[in-house]
Amino acid sequence: MSGSIIKSQSPWYCPSCGIEVAAVQQYCTVCLRSRPLPPSGYPQIFSGLHLHFNGIIPRTLKHPSHSAEWRMAERHGAVCDVVFDVSHTNVLVYRPGYERSDKVRLCLTRYTHIPCVPISWLLDSLLQSRQIHPVLYRLQAVPTVALPTVRGPLLPHHQHPYYVLNAEEYALGPLPGKDANKLRMAATSSNVQDLNGALGIDLGVIPDAIWTTCSPIEAAAVASFMSPSMTGDDIDDDDREDKKTRQKEEASSSTSAGIELFLTLSRQNKINRTLLEGMVFVLSESLVAQDNVRTVIEACGGAVVSSDHLETEATTVLYHNEDKKEALMIDACRAASSTRKGLLSFATYTWLEDCLMLGELIPMVEQYTPSAKLKATLAKKFDKKQAVNAE
Repeated sequence: MSGSIIKSQSPWYCPSCGIEVAAVQQYCTVCLRSRPLPPSGYPQIFSGLHLHFNGIIPRTLKHPSHSAEWRMAERHGAVCDVVFDVSHTNVLVYRPGYERSDKVRLCLTRYTHIPCVPISWLLDSLLQSRQIHPVLYRLQAVPTVALPTVRGPLLPHHQHPYYVLNAEEYALGPLPGKDANKLRMAATSSNVQDLNGALGIDLGVIPDAIWTTCSPIEAAAVASFMSPSMTGDDIDDDDREDKKTRQKEEASSSTSAGIELFLTLSRQNKINRTLLEGMVFVLSESLVAQDNVRTVIEACGGAVVSSDHLETEATTVLYHNEDKKEALMIDACRAASSTRKGLLSFATYTWLEDCLMLGELIPMVEQYTPSAKLKATLAKKFDKKQAVNAE
């Protein structure tokens, strides 16, 4: 040990039964609950959520908390429930192929306040280090015909980039699948043949491009230039009918609009050019500095004005979380509660990102709007500002 001093670790207490467990034990010897991973240094993107996994955790494990999926969610702020309790569970995370299971049916027919989302929602959120709104992945209805599932221990989400690169760190027991070690080694390999062989597919691209992602705004900005609309100055009479036909096709296929974050899938990106039609935005300071934000808003039919129009034509204040207490937010909060009451709304930067990914407008509620505490803080700042000006 080269003379190094090893400090003894203190025992931990089981969160389920409260029993004191020795530091060397990875799970409680009474209820078999695993030792929670320390959340320090990890974004708590699932804070406040109670998750229940349906068809994801193998039954061969001693306890559901031993699975990598459980520990990933728990380390990032979620509370995972062993028993499906509709009075506590916020989100039901299911395995693809379990869309007709009893728990999913119960949520879709009776307890509609519990969204049912596939495991890809969890892994995509972890990959982006932010909670993607469940409505983007939510199952809308029970399929008429059972969808195909996967047999064997290796599920499709075990090939997700975040799972491949982090499963070894989170899993308490052995990883599923006989080729798990091969897959894990291939994830960090520079040889594309190793990666293709481990995944069982021919990707035909270098590994860096496979795992590389971009922000939804950047992807939407690129998509806005891929099929620019023709103007009256660019076409003659023979092309006008083609333009009208194309516009009708674009309008009818607007529901297929969406943004893929992997660079290898960027060619599939498509924006809905009427998504923000009729909306007039005022941007916070950090968003004004990003040219792509204005470009995307205008490409989707919206308009961007300066803060001078806050009292007149602005309909939405789009802000970044780091700008939530700036002067613009103070003035906008006052205007929204007095002169522009009911006419001026607030939306976070992530609201625009999720709308672009879905291709549809998402209601400005819950995590997309300022909290009641923030509004109270902004009101106090405005009163203080008025008192200073009066003096």
